[in-house]
Amino acid sequence: MSEIVLQRNAQQNGFLSFLRRNALFLLYIASILISFTLIFSRIVWCSVFGLSKLDVLLCLIGCAPTVILFAAQLKRDKVSGQRLFILIALPALYGFGLFIVPGGIPDEHVHIAQIFALFDRSSTGMYVPKAVSNGVLPTSYRQLYFALQKNGSWDVLEYTNRYVTYGTHLYFPPYLTVSLCHLVGMHPLLAVYAARFTNALVYLIAGSQIVKRIPIAKTFTLVYLLNPIAIQQAASTSCDAMINVITISFATYVLWLRFKEEKISTRDLAWLAVLVILLAISKNAAYTPMLLMLLILLNRLEDRSLAKKVFFGIIGAGVVLVVAVICLYRGNFLPYAFDLLRQPIFFVKVYLNTIWLQWPFWFESLFGYNLGALDINEWLFVFLAYLLLLVTSLAWDTEEDGYAFNWIDRTSFILVAVIDMTLIALSLREWAVTVDHLDNLLTGVQGRYFIPFAQLPFYAFYERSRIYTKTSSTTLIAWTSVFIVVADMATIGAHYFYLA
Repeated sequence: MSEIVLQRNAQQNGFLSFLRRNALFLLYIASILISFTLIFSRIVWCSVFGLSKLDVLLCLIGCAPTVILFAAQLKRDKVSGQRLFILIALPALYGFGLFIVPGGIPDEHVHIAQIFALFDRSSTGMYVPKAVSNGVLPTSYRQLYFALQKNGSWDVLEYTNRYVTYGTHLYFPPYLTVSLCHLVGMHPLLAVYAARFTNALVYLIAGSQIVKRIPIAKTFTLVYLLNPIAIQQAASTSCDAMINVITISFATYVLWLRFKEEKISTRDLAWLAVLVILLAISKNAAYTPMLLMLLILLNRLEDRSLAKKVFFGIIGAGVVLVVAVICLYRGNFLPYAFDLLRQPIFFVKVYLNTIWLQWPFWFESLFGYNLGALDINEWLFVFLAYLLLLVTSLAWDTEEDGYAFNWIDRTSFILVAVIDMTLIALSLREWAVTVDHLDNLLTGVQGRYFIPFAQLPFYAFYERSRIYTKTSSTTLIAWTSVFIVVADMATIGAHYFYLA
């Protein structure tokens, strides 16, 4: 009996010790959830009944506790990259998930339908609650207010034929949340928000582990994960939320194995196999070229000459295989793309023309200049602030690593980025020809499609140097990121507030 009492006391003391150590952080989380929710509720109410100067003042006052607690943690704690990511990403994810209305992200109604009818969907269509169907989802705060006043029944269904073939695993976490919401009788529209926050939580946990585990370019990776478009996707019901987690986790894990000082164990290989499978079956295998990152594991071979021969041997065999497939394949998969590839000179002209004309849009829609349904233009200086932070973070080291990339790493990074970008552009060749009626251009591609691998070209140019001390770079990253998040949320809020 005494042993049981001692164990119980030890558990209680451990819990109390945890609370004392993390009291400030727990208060920070509570302040975000409470203040953001109250501010959002007030803004939605004001979109119908009018906005006064007092309302603006109350919103500013409501943000004060969160800002003060954020500053207190930066000053008080020795902030690691992992903790810094959580401190910044938590309000960003919750704010984006809350302030962007469900009808305000491109094709989100399609992803919502997949979640609500995950195991009942088919290529012929599916039924979803009418409250979350296309054409009913609110696209402004005013519409959101009136939508929530209505009786959101789960039994009043609407038919939709927007079936997508993306894997069930990409929607499973938010599906569990929606099922729970259905069980307790929550309004379907609120269930959409709950599904968003589920994806956001997965991204927050995965992102913190990525920043913690990545052995090199830690500061840059932290800033890259705070990309406004990546945050928007993570705080939505889109399958891209899970795809970004899977692909970036895969890249990080391969880098971790590449620099691991101990021998790679069976358990390490098992985890790698899981990530490879998830990567291969996600979004119609669009990001399978990322498997070429496995080439960097050749660096673990002690015989450098053998590593070089195997590297070029694999690349050469891959080229031969690709040429053979292009010449011999005559199936129904991407027929327009294969027809273009069988005309190599014309393909090069079309591809170079596409890059020349489309790169400004790709660049802007990759790094957060266009938010929401790509109809919210961020303030230019905020967009430039993020780009400057991202590029300069390549030269900052908030934590010691002591590692460096070699030519095999850098070549592999460039190969993956170029091949995957080309594959994505080619996958929309049919759209360009049949919808946009353009034969000399590849259209339909958005920069956000490149988020899973766009960090790799930056890695290729990474050189370890210590321009800033750990303290100064942490402070600069923290407050610049806060400025960007606040500006983004203000822009988003103003956009949906003034829509009818």
